[in-house]
Amino acid sequence: MTRLCIISTIPTTIKAFFGEQLRFLKENGFDITVITSSAISSQDYGGSLPDDIKLHTVKMSRTISPLDDFRAFKEILKIIKNGNFDIVQYVTPKAALLGSLASWRAKVPVRLYLMWGLYYVTQTGFKKFVFKTIEKIVCKCSTAIAPDSKGNVKLAVEEGLCKQDKIGVVGHGSANGVDTGKFDPVKLYEDGRRIRKELNIPDEAKVFGCIAAIVGDKGVNELIEAFDEVSKKHPEAYLLYIGQTTEKDPVKNSTLETMKINPKIVHLGWQTEPEKYLAAMDIFVLPTYREGFGVVNIEASAMALPVISTDVPGPQESIVNGETGILVPVKQVKPLIDAMKDLLGRPLYAKKLGEAGRKRVQEFYEQKKLWQLIIEHSLSLLEKAKCTK
Repeated sequence: MTRLCIISTIPTTIKAFFGEQLRFLKENGFDITVITSSAISSQDYGGSLPDDIKLHTVKMSRTISPLDDFRAFKEILKIIKNGNFDIVQYVTPKAALLGSLASWRAKVPVRLYLMWGLYYVTQTGFKKFVFKTIEKIVCKCSTAIAPDSKGNVKLAVEEGLCKQDKIGVVGHGSANGVDTGKFDPVKLYEDGRRIRKELNIPDEAKVFGCIAAIVGDKGVNELIEAFDEVSKKHPEAYLLYIGQTTEKDPVKNSTLETMKINPKIVHLGWQTEPEKYLAAMDIFVLPTYREGFGVVNIEASAMALPVISTDVPGPQESIVNGETGILVPVKQVKPLIDAMKDLLGRPLYAKKLGEAGRKRVQEFYEQKKLWQLIIEHSLSLLEKAKCTK
């Protein structure tokens, strides 16, 4: 039995990016402990956390708070020492910092940093310096680093966060792959039509869609401005936005106002079955500033949707420009408008992109194939650690 500890700042990361992978790991010889914030109870995992997985709640602030951080570090260190883990892996900035330091202090054989995005790349000035320094500390304390895209491997090495021999992608990338049986456009067709009807979206409408938190670095300001312009000349265009606002990285007031007053924008809060809402869409759009990989892009591709995303690390791999979608320059409205109009005007091309996207997901990102590779990667790291003792 391999003793594995997973640390995440917030519980929703465990549900969204691990989900049934935890059960698969458990069935394949892993004894699992999860450490996450006490902000959400274990009941809120929606069934994704098996009963026999141990859960420890440690209050972890998402902001820099030295006193609270030190308290959290001591709690995590105690849990790790008592657990006598073979592998500790951590994701999200605060959990990565505290988890890497605590597991290094406890001399855990395998300390694995799941580098699912680099927060500092969109920051400036002193804040960028602080968060980049944190990344360097996490990488230094880790025995291995596993980003979810090759672009972030390249970026991490070029930025001096770590050396090439310490970092690598499992499989073709992504954090958890996609269950293409669940994200199946044929099976979910009627769900999509029902949702359109419930939301008063006509059958003949062309629905752009986005699933993301309403924050600045997801490109929401640009998306709303672009769609507002497109909808003026294309009455058939609608935007179905799935996501909620947060206090962190708020969007412009004008963006929120446009979302309220434009009758073609349908905004819903977070949904527990995003695949059904993808089935109500025709074109998926994620003009993000930064992304570890862009799992929602490949979920949309699995639903045979053409995807418009940004030409940044992560989406550069989740989407093949001109084959499964269109990549546009980051933080620019005009190219986004052009791409949206292009797919509206060329429905056969849009359909071709979507069909190619689903085939690519089935070939490279099928969930259980990736899970098996994750197990093999973890065990190889553990074997390597035993050999270097």
